[in-house]
Amino acid sequence: RRQRQMCIRDRSKALVDLKESQAQLVQSEKMASLGQMVAGVAHELNTPLGYVGNNLALLEELSDPLLRLADAQAALVDCLGDPQCDEARLAQALQAADAVRREAAVEQLREDLRQLFVDTRYGLGQIGELVSGLKDFARLDRAFSEEVDLNDCVRNAVLIARTAIKDKAEISSQLGELPLIACAPSQINQVLLNLLTNAAQAMERFGRILLKSWADERQVFLSVQDNGKGMPAEVLGRIFDPFFTTKPVGQGTGLGLSVSYFIITNNHKGQMEVRSELGRGTCFSIRLPLESSEAVAPAPVSYTHL
Repeated sequence: RRQRQMCIRDRSKALVDLKESQAQLVQSEKMASLGQMVAGVAHELNTPLGYVGNNLALLEELSDPLLRLADAQAALVDCLGDPQCDEARLAQALQAADAVRREAAVEQLREDLRQLFVDTRYGLGQIGELVSGLKDFARLDRAFSEEVDLNDCVRNAVLIARTAIKDKAEISSQLGELPLIACAPSQINQVLLNLLTNAAQAMERFGRILLKSWADERQVFLSVQDNGKGMPAEVLGRIFDPFFTTKPVGQGTGLGLSVSYFIITNNHKGQMEVRSELGRGTCFSIRLPLESSEAVAPAPVSYTHL
């Protein structure tokens, strides 16, 4: 009996160790995906940062005539309030203020400033969107399940992946109305990012990637379809195997799709399928059950926050 208890204890420990290893594998692949995207996001930030910086320089330049106009008007107000200010001095102050106003081209200046603020707010909005999107991938405190709209995950993945993909494929979306679903959004983001990256890498020439979402009364569906080179049957049969990759040595871990499959099927009790035809492209399909409150992603074992 004692030997049996020890055997049960050993098996329980082995199961815990296995779950920890699986969680660490998911996290390691997530960090690898993030690493590939950070450089692209940094490059994407350069554009809005550039014109926000240019706008600030132009704002500084436009502030000079405004300051001169303010000084001229202040001198005019001082003259009006000074009992000793004679008509000649008042006329001189009025003339100076009018000259500065004409030089400043106030109406044009007003329009220029308005447009500067519009452009700057837009640039800052783009920066905030990129940072927020990247943060959603990096936040390990979102590993637990929460009610989300999977369309938000799709948009977020496209936002993060677009820099790495824009020279290889055009991304389009057909997003249906979805009910909220209990899932780990950070992990769904990771899966979608991996599928988008793989689709882009499958392009031998500039191609198209189509993301779709829809739902029925029991499930939510996501698909990522490309018109790349497709896969032969022998590759298709091993596509979710750990460490299997068709990429050259050093260009892939072979874990991206296997980890994605684990996240969908194990952590979320869903299904993940792939269809492919040589010369026609590939389509990955994901199905997640709506009644998945018990399918909560495991807590991280203890990782360093990005």
